[in-house]
Amino acid sequence: MSACIRCGSAAGEEYRFAHVETNTLFENPKGGGKQKKTVTEKLLGVAHVSVCSSCAWRAKIRAILLTIPITLVMTLVLSFFSLFKARPNRDIRKEVASAPIVLPMVAGILWVIGLSIYVPRPLAFYAAEIARKDKGWAKNTFLVPLDARYYTRRKDGEISLAKLMDKTPIQTELSQKLVPAILDENREAELEPLIGQEFILVKDR
Repeated sequence: MSACIRCGSAAGEEYRFAHVETNTLFENPKGGGKQKKTVTEKLLGVAHVSVCSSCAWRAKIRAILLTIPITLVMTLVLSFFSLFKARPNRDIRKEVASAPIVLPMVAGILWVIGLSIYVPRPLAFYAAEIARKDKGWAKNTFLVPLDARYYTRRKDGEISLAKLMDKTPIQTELSQKLVPAILDENREAELEPLIGQEFILVKDR
């Protein structure tokens, strides 16, 4: 263990992260058609950062509590726009009268959805955000935990790229290039030739 980057506690757990820069560009074709989205990701390096479990847990609890105001705002916005939705034989007065029952139900459903995202999320991903902020790294960068247990398929023990791309913001072929370092810390040096290289994904919106 080493000193936590946030509180200085000697109980810090060392994490390995791939530090990735991302940029997104939206383009409208001149002749019409679907808008194109271009995502460019670049590996900036590998970071070894220590974060204690207490700081990671506090970050997780803050994220969970933040789902409450977000849920309330989303409920109000959805309810507001639903009033303008045209439907045959609609009874606005009845809908408004049912609001005290419907709104808490909608809020409850949205809150459960939010909790289903943040509660199961491992502490390493909260540690990643702590590291990015405390290091002062740009907001258009993110950290990918290089730990196989977060991306391993239960059925065969292999790394799942789908899990890697679902649990992290990574979108390009860079995800495949990170696999050796995720599987084996001793293969981390294999990432060095990739530093500064751009990986691009273009897709229609």
